[in-house]
Amino acid sequence: MGKFTIYFGVILFLWQFNAFGQSTVSGTVTSENGDALPGVTVVVKNANNGTITDIEGKYNLSITGESPVLIFSFVGYEKQEVEVGSRSTVNISLTESLQSLDEVVVIAYGATEKRKFTGSLTTVESQDISQIPQASPIQMMQGRASGVLVEDGNGQPGSMGSIIIRGVGTLQTGSSTREPLYVIDGTPTSSLSALNPNDIASISILKDASATSIYGSRASNGVVLITTKTGSVGGTKFTFNAQYGFSDIENPNNFRMMDASEYKNYYREAYTMAGENPDDPSSGFYLPTNADSLNTNWVDDVTRVGKTQMYELTMSNGTDKSNLYSSVSYFNQEGVVIGTDFERFTGRVNYSLAPVDNFKVDLNVLGAYTQEDLEFNQGGRSGIFSGAFNIAPTASPFASASTPDALSGLGYNFNLPSNANHNPIASDAMNFNERAQIRVFPTVRLTYDPVENLTLASSASVDYRVGERNLYQSKFYLAETDNGRAELENETFTDANFNVTAKYDLAISADHQLSPLLGFETFKSTYTNQYSDSRDFAFDGVNNVAFGGVPLSRDFAYNSNTLVSFFARLNYSFQNKLFVDATYRRDGSSRFGPENRWGGFYAFGAGYDLTGEPFMQSQSLLSTLKLRASYGIQGNNAIGDFGWRNSYSSGGQFIVPPTGGGSGLPNAGSQPDTPGNENLKWEQSGSFNVGVDFGIIDNRIMGTVEYYKRSSIDLLAPRLISQTSGFTEIIDNVGNVDNSGVEISLNSQNIKSGDFEWNTNFNISLNTNEIVALNGEADTLFADDRTVRIVGQPLDQWYLPQYAGVDSDTGNPVYYTPEGGVSSDINEASRAISGQSSLTPDFYGALTNTLSYKGLSLSFMLYFKSGFDVYRDNLQNLSLPSGNNQPASNLTRWQQAGDQTDVPRADDQGAQYDSDRWLEDGSYLRLRNISLSYLLPNSASEKLGMSDIRLSLRGVNALTFTKFNGFNPDVGLYEEDSDYPLNRTITFGLSATF
Repeated sequence: MGKFTIYFGVILFLWQFNAFGQSTVSGTVTSENGDALPGVTVVVKNANNGTITDIEGKYNLSITGESPVLIFSFVGYEKQEVEVGSRSTVNISLTESLQSLDEVVVIAYGATEKRKFTGSLTTVESQDISQIPQASPIQMMQGRASGVLVEDGNGQPGSMGSIIIRGVGTLQTGSSTREPLYVIDGTPTSSLSALNPNDIASISILKDASATSIYGSRASNGVVLITTKTGSVGGTKFTFNAQYGFSDIENPNNFRMMDASEYKNYYREAYTMAGENPDDPSSGFYLPTNADSLNTNWVDDVTRVGKTQMYELTMSNGTDKSNLYSSVSYFNQEGVVIGTDFERFTGRVNYSLAPVDNFKVDLNVLGAYTQEDLEFNQGGRSGIFSGAFNIAPTASPFASASTPDALSGLGYNFNLPSNANHNPIASDAMNFNERAQIRVFPTVRLTYDPVENLTLASSASVDYRVGERNLYQSKFYLAETDNGRAELENETFTDANFNVTAKYDLAISADHQLSPLLGFETFKSTYTNQYSDSRDFAFDGVNNVAFGGVPLSRDFAYNSNTLVSFFARLNYSFQNKLFVDATYRRDGSSRFGPENRWGGFYAFGAGYDLTGEPFMQSQSLLSTLKLRASYGIQGNNAIGDFGWRNSYSSGGQFIVPPTGGGSGLPNAGSQPDTPGNENLKWEQSGSFNVGVDFGIIDNRIMGTVEYYKRSSIDLLAPRLISQTSGFTEIIDNVGNVDNSGVEISLNSQNIKSGDFEWNTNFNISLNTNEIVALNGEADTLFADDRTVRIVGQPLDQWYLPQYAGVDSDTGNPVYYTPEGGVSSDINEASRAISGQSSLTPDFYGALTNTLSYKGLSLSFMLYFKSGFDVYRDNLQNLSLPSGNNQPASNLTRWQQAGDQTDVPRADDQGAQYDSDRWLEDGSYLRLRNISLSYLLPNSASEKLGMSDIRLSLRGVNALTFTKFNGFNPDVGLYEEDSDYPLNRTITFGLSATF
């Protein structure tokens, strides 16, 4: 009894101390499904003390004062405030949230609350792209952000894809000149190759000047900030992921070639119309109709069911002084075209250490090795995939008694005149084209807080990539006469970056806060390429280029550029609801001459969070509301490294007369290659953006509506010059282009009832592109023979002879004339704007639905793109009769007088002419991603000594709805015979934590 009295007295004393002095509170924080949440921030409201939960979701915290309140916050979950009262244990469950204005987002050189950010930014979280069976994080971003146009391009194993943010604002061709700046963990880089997408924690896409101008000249096409994962506080945790799946060709409208019967009927008809006799063996056009002839499907023979597999092991742990995240992964993609594969090994270590107070060291290291098996040749008759479309289905891949010995190499048939004797089956077996790359990418960042509110930071990195490509063509590959040929190419990329920043958070008063940031950065990039090839090999098996009897060529290329920058940013906050920022950057680039080397770029932004205003409290529809606007100037130096200087190339032949005269002998030397232009200056883009962020019905619906206009001036592009100069063009500042548009993003929590939840994300982007000026006075510039640039029109529109169909009497193709009539003479055809290119679609976007019930989850994305046309260059080439196989679409050809069709007669020579006959609407709706997963109950996982065991079924490019009759409407401007077909992939996955 005495002990009980003493114990009760102690408890009573502690209770009194808790009420009037200091005590402790502890508890556990979990998610809605009961899983522990490590890393949750727990602070005492209106006090300076706080902590974070450990690996088991537990916390322990000292509290003082009367009626203390705890605030629990964690990224991706709703913030909660809980009154402690007399309790010493407070356990809570956090609710997952939709996108909130209170969330922290990664921006240039730091992070901030989204509500304080005045620019245009979209964040893609790791859960949005994790475990998607694709090699590239670029491809995974398709449909995830408004204003971001992502093109897959093709299904080549390991392909990266490309990004255009808010329209094309440059006249230069090539995807690299339109790409945004990529920044990984604060370090700019020119490549995302070898990056494991599952190491990514978040991707921030910066779109307007306020968000991007601090990156200066590299940011005119937008910025993509990638943050990789870090260790979490708590004990060591391992996660294992595995996937295995299959791929086939995505062919929405079943494009195919003719079979043997169709092929023979076509050419017999063509020969007959040409006045020849296909039944006469001596005619040279003999094509009998015997039923027992071969029927080879060459396209089927060079394609297969591809395989995709991924295995990954990650480790995470941490304390209040250090944390570690590491991963190793293996990704293998076997292409749907024979002989094509991609293999990637990656390793990552992200280590953070705070050895003393106010000082922190971060070390991030990426190491990777990739190997690719490529087609020996891609495109044309010598390509594996492209060549298969040309070969007559009546021919066999293999030699037989009827095959002449001179055309039989190692048992393969090279008597294939329909494909210039190239045999793609033999090419895959006898030739190879391999490329390998090693990448090492370390980044070191030091952060020091010498006094309160002052943060000094410095980072240094080197992105080093070295690659080698080996090609060998067998001496027995009889379609070529090189007697064996080898190529060796070595290339090295080195990107070195160093920056230092100083940031100070100043509270002038309770209403006014300032945060100035100053910085310096320098960047240097170098590239070298060495190439050599040879032919005439004594025997197969030793494919080293040095064993070729006849050296063919040797070449060396070198490029280098340097950037030096000074920058500043000032953030101002009034009453934590009005936010203003200003940014300035001064860049010096070696890509311009001494007189124009430096450029200054700036931006201003303002945002007003109306959520706390009195009028917002008097209504219940709007739960959050924020207005923001920005304007700024950005630059672009995306030209060749030495564009301002005269360049020279090797290989010139000069006659040096001997002493005393005479004709002399030829000598090798250098010769002028490209004229320089010391007057080159920066491209510049003036960007205006206004946006509204809102939440409706307690933020059940969150949305953003934005309008932007980007005016690009002094665009860098080739300008035609007089050929009397010895050149045809020179790089110059030649034009202006405007992009304007509207972006809408909506996230809604449709249903949340018990264990069932349904969320929807929707975004749509509408962009208008217009050329404002070209070459000063000229108003028309032909980009190539099929596209044109005209002032007042979108960039690179199709400009083609107008196809009128088929003359029903003769079967010949006819074209519209300028007078409004028709003619079968292509030279009399009227040329006109025929459609928009894939670079400037009318609109694009995505609708994503996620449904979950207990451990079962279903998610699917519908991606759409509309208002663009694709030129079917491959169809045009195949439709020109030269013994090659023909597309099955030519079965609807004209055959006799009176036929009404748009496909000419079998001996159609109109296929050799460009016209809008080959242009097709590329608009499409695609079931881009679909995922079905099941999370095992904790009770089942614990029996196996694990947690979070998840089984999944995922698909990419599952279905496509389009009028486009080729393989992939999203291929780009052209569908060419060199294009690798897009893949439809299904994978099965398993992940677990232990």
